[in-house]
Amino acid sequence: MKILIEALLVVLFIQGSSAETSTERSALVGTDVTLSCVFDKLSKRVEWNSLTVEWYMVDKQSVKRPVYMFVDGRAHMNRAGSVVDEVQLLHSDASLKLCNVTVGDEGLYTCRIITPVVYTETASLQVRARPSVSLPQKIALTEGQEKTIQCNITGYYPDQLDVTWHIQNSSNIIPAAANQLLSVCTNMAKHNPDGTYSIRSGITLHSSAVKGGEMLLICRVEHLTYSQPYDRSVRLTVQAPPNVSLITPNIVHANKPTRLQCVIRGETRRALRVKWIQSRTTAGSNDWLESDSLFSGDEDLSHTASLETDGKKHIAVLPVCLSIKEDKNKYQCVVQCRGKTISREVTVQVQVEPTLLQISSIPQIPRVEKRLVLCCRVENFYPPDVDLVWFRSDGEQVRTFPYFGPFSAQNHLYSVWSKMELLMATEDENVCYTCRVYHTSFSERGYKDVSYNINTQGSAPELTYIKCEPNVPLLNKECTLHLFIEDFCPEGVTVTWTKNGEELLSGVFNTPPSLSINGCYSMFSFLKFIPTEEDQGAKFTCKVIHSAQKEPGEERSYVLKALQVPNGC
Repeated sequence: MKILIEALLVVLFIQGSSAETSTERSALVGTDVTLSCVFDKLSKRVEWNSLTVEWYMVDKQSVKRPVYMFVDGRAHMNRAGSVVDEVQLLHSDASLKLCNVTVGDEGLYTCRIITPVVYTETASLQVRARPSVSLPQKIALTEGQEKTIQCNITGYYPDQLDVTWHIQNSSNIIPAAANQLLSVCTNMAKHNPDGTYSIRSGITLHSSAVKGGEMLLICRVEHLTYSQPYDRSVRLTVQAPPNVSLITPNIVHANKPTRLQCVIRGETRRALRVKWIQSRTTAGSNDWLESDSLFSGDEDLSHTASLETDGKKHIAVLPVCLSIKEDKNKYQCVVQCRGKTISREVTVQVQVEPTLLQISSIPQIPRVEKRLVLCCRVENFYPPDVDLVWFRSDGEQVRTFPYFGPFSAQNHLYSVWSKMELLMATEDENVCYTCRVYHTSFSERGYKDVSYNINTQGSAPELTYIKCEPNVPLLNKECTLHLFIEDFCPEGVTVTWTKNGEELLSGVFNTPPSLSINGCYSMFSFLKFIPTEEDQGAKFTCKVIHSAQKEPGEERSYVLKALQVPNGC
């Protein structure tokens, strides 16, 4: 760069005091284009910073704006991707290169050179964008079916474009307008945000227009970016209707992606047209529908469906993710082929598996010759039909206890609970009571069990090993030691942290005990501190005391073996 700057003190010569020329250029969108600006050499030595290069453009709306400036030996790009080769400036060439041309680059460009002699050159840039034409390669019609085929033409510029439809019979190509069984409809051109245009043309025909069971339709596009008309073709075939199975599954879980599908046999894929229709639940079948302003009626979901094949059969697939508000909705798989329509319908039942199955006890620690109340809670399920049955592990019969509910919440899910009472006896120690919950969302066996083991002694906590975050503490940076304490009952527990035998009172935080599904509690204990060099090799101990422990207190220790020095220290 230094060599370049030194070379910028050049001797330039000119043959006149000023000049003005004009050129015309065209470029395709996305390509690069160079606009010429070659000025006469100067007749005397000048300083590089006394040379000024100005590029302006006037767009289609007659708005003038700067594109590129070279002033005081520095370049300023107002349009990203605009480049003037500074080496070429040594040879009196201030041509402007525009990278990745867009429609917005179209306009009249002016190059102005001040040496201080003024030299001006203009260039008219016309931008072109070649159309992208999309049309299905193959389409199958069923006998008696009418179908509209769309030819989508996108991203072209300027907007002058012609689209026509043609039919190819053997080697002859004739206009589709000559066939009275076909109708063509072409929409108005749409102006895209990037300045290009898009247009759609459709042709509608009945299967009876396809002679001999096959036809080749051509969408012909004419645009100035094509040297000759551009053709895209689609082959139409007509076949007999297929064999269609029933839709499965008819039971789905709420808010979980599910594939509704029906199997189609006895037909080629290109001959099939599959349509999926949803019929909403009518108002009044569920209490919440009217308040949520849902409506009854049909909705075409075909745009979200797909057709899969393995060579022997085709599977029409509709991916759904339903809420309980869509319970009892009906879905139709409509298969059309060769004028025949086969429809399969299913009423989908939406279910929600309970999020909570739990037995709690009062008191938490049973006592002999005292009343014990067990409560089985089942929460957040749908539909509301549920049944609860109690069992005792030693074979003693448990009479049927009534349950309360189901109760509906604002989220339209249900909850229920069942209570049983007994007078504790010595032989009840270690007996297990099971609450069996029957609900249609339990697909495997139709039920799930939740159990409670009678334990008059309580459960001592299980301790994990102390962990540190980060794994290798940083010197003078806060770190956290944490210990997980689980499966203890009752919930009262005492936690103490020490460092080299001395109790720590600051930086200690315990989470409240949380009740788990097995009726026991769990919690975390944290110690936050900033390690110093003196803490190298220090021993941190967490001691947990609980009433169910055989020996008073259980400990876990952590030795701070290494400290990492932070980057930059």
